[in-house]
Amino acid sequence: MLMITYQKADQGIVLRLEGRVAGPWSDELAWFWAQTAPRLLHNRLSIDLRDLTYADSRGTDVLRTIYAQTQAELIAHTPWARHLAAEIKAGEFSRDEEEVADYRGKFTSLLDLPGKFFNKLAPETFNTLMWMACPIICSSGEILFHEDDLQMESVYLVLDGKVKLSINAPGGRNVTYTVAKKGDILGLASVLSGTPSEMTAETIERSKMARIWRQDFSHFLLNHPDAYEAVIKEVREDLQSAIQFRRTIGSDEPKNIENTLRKLGGTAVEASAGGN
Repeated sequence: MLMITYQKADQGIVLRLEGRVAGPWSDELAWFWAQTAPRLLHNRLSIDLRDLTYADSRGTDVLRTIYAQTQAELIAHTPWARHLAAEIKAGEFSRDEEEVADYRGKFTSLLDLPGKFFNKLAPETFNTLMWMACPIICSSGEILFHEDDLQMESVYLVLDGKVKLSINAPGGRNVTYTVAKKGDILGLASVLSGTPSEMTAETIERSKMARIWRQDFSHFLLNHPDAYEAVIKEVREDLQSAIQFRRTIGSDEPKNIENTLRKLGGTAVEASAGGN
């Protein structure tokens, strides 16, 4: 069980966590944060970890997302809490307050891009999506995911930079399918359908991304039907385009396309949210 409370303090807002951040309680914390963050972030945030007794990998990821967005002070006075604080701070997450502010500005600027599904979202829906995402900065040449990765754990939104999407073709050739840029979402089909990735994604310059964990994105779509309809439309168009591209380069059609398209119906998100 997890108890979440927050209160005003002299230095800002203290978010206190008691119990376990594990299993469904990790999802509860992620959802609480997405709904509450816009009201809390007018103040400096501290996260009190002293009464947490356990955090699984999913719970740690949620705490990393909150930390990456806010650079919150982590209150940890016990050996285990200090260990957890170190785990939260580890990884390729923004640590500079200027970078944090830049992340919010770049995410909000997605609303200005024509033809993207962001433009169709209500302001509250868009804010929820933003506060579910973890800002990351990738150097040139980093692999976000590989073709045929069996389980995609995240979707990626390109905030700045470029990402090459490539496909393995006959004869050992690696063929560039497209170059994703600001406003593009990567990994949607695999995350929603639970099928392996059909492409490899590699940054070709220093890029700023927003990473949204699979469970969070699935819950987001379940609770925002307007976003679900727009996302499914975008995924179907991307998959059909991938089929045509493979035919052009003489490759086999994507092994998972038929299965993916079939799963992208009314039960796709439910299956993904349940971990299937």
